[in-house]
Amino acid sequence: MTLPSSVLVGGVKYEVQEVSRLRDKKDSLGRAQCHRQRIKIDSGLGGDAKAATLLHEVIHAILYQTGHDEHVEPHIRALGYGLLALMRDNEEWIRAVLDE
Repeated sequence: MTLPSSVLVGGVKYEVQEVSRLRDKKDSLGRAQCHRQRIKIDSGLGGDAKAATLLHEVIHAILYQTGHDEHVEPHIRALGYGLLALMRDNEEWIRAVLDE
């Protein structure tokens, strides 16, 4: 999967960067640096893991921007993989929502 160079989260543009050896620090696959409007993703991830990790970090950004500073990692992980599966399994519905 090729990552986008940026994503808009609640009207805020986040730069997306692939970073080597991100996992060496705190065993993280990604990191949302909301105050810097930056999302870092480990460059060693495969396509599915990369997509799920980007969603995971976007969820962190959404929570941060809406005033939720406490994030429960198992919930964020479940939402990341769950939303990825939802979008992939319901492509027709996603397209209809986007066309509205």
